[in-house]
Amino acid sequence: MNYQKIWTQIWDDDKFRGLSKDGKLLFLNMLINKNGNVIGFFVLRRGYAMEDIKLNQTELDKALHEIIKQGMVIYDETNALFLIKNYLKYTPIYADGQLKSATKVLKKLPKSELLNDFKELLERPEIQNEGKNADLIPIISEVIEVAHGVPARQVGIPGDQGQKVSPSPLKTEQPKMNIEGLVETWNHLCVPILPQVMSIPKTRETTIRARLKERPDLEEWKGIFTKIVTSPTLCGETQSGWRATFDWVMKPMNLQKILEGNYDRGNNANKPKTGMDALAEFVKTQKEKEAIPIEPAFDRNQLGDEDGACDLQPGDGVNSDNF
Repeated sequence: MNYQKIWTQIWDDDKFRGLSKDGKLLFLNMLINKNGNVIGFFVLRRGYAMEDIKLNQTELDKALHEIIKQGMVIYDETNALFLIKNYLKYTPIYADGQLKSATKVLKKLPKSELLNDFKELLERPEIQNEGKNADLIPIISEVIEVAHGVPARQVGIPGDQGQKVSPSPLKTEQPKMNIEGLVETWNHLCVPILPQVMSIPKTRETTIRARLKERPDLEEWKGIFTKIVTSPTLCGETQSGWRATFDWVMKPMNLQKILEGNYDRGNNANKPKTGMDALAEFVKTQKEKEAIPIEPAFDRNQLGDEDGACDLQPGDGVNSDNF
């Protein structure tokens, strides 16, 4: 039986406290699930997760949406792979045996953009300086190079005998600004919160090409997509449950509204109505009030007679100051 450590401070963490009961349960399941490992990668098997924490498909997707939205994990939809961002901050690598195990895990992972994300996380001081986490940096660099087709070289692990060869600094290519790159960025940042783009038909390609001509900067698109997935309105948190789609976002007027902040958090919730909307709301409210039958507050007096039947008069012993 394997044991995992969960810091008690998690109950005071703002992001964790912001999750629903199902969201908390799913995140704890990720931390201690048998599909996890010593470095914070997690392969989501929906059937197993639903069975373990007793959620249906809708409840699981909603909980997953919350965790991604809080920025607690990074998700690779293609490989059903998660990376728990602060895993090594709270459960760092301490022993050489753990380092060997981490190396095996990294070499078995699919070719995923999460490898680059993992390297960036390792280089953060608050993670790199914990335990032996820094020893993972040359190892993940090697794994990324191999994933990009660079011949593998021996990577030394502390405690092993033999020569230790450190890999050369990793050269990462800047993302190309093309149609496929934009679609991949959408799928990486917005799925599964929003629908995945599965294909690029001619009509969609034409629309994307027009938007890229207007906005050729990939970093700007990353900011736009991040803005979208942090908007409750665009992510289906409304009474209708409508969610933004890639094609909807690509329409010029919709994109402009997004950029101007029309759908930012807080802009639409309980927004006061004005003009004709306010008038329509007032008329609706009045009609609802008129439709409710109003019963007399007191049909009978305390003696059981209808009001006035006892014919009480002022001065008959009733002191109004007592009521």
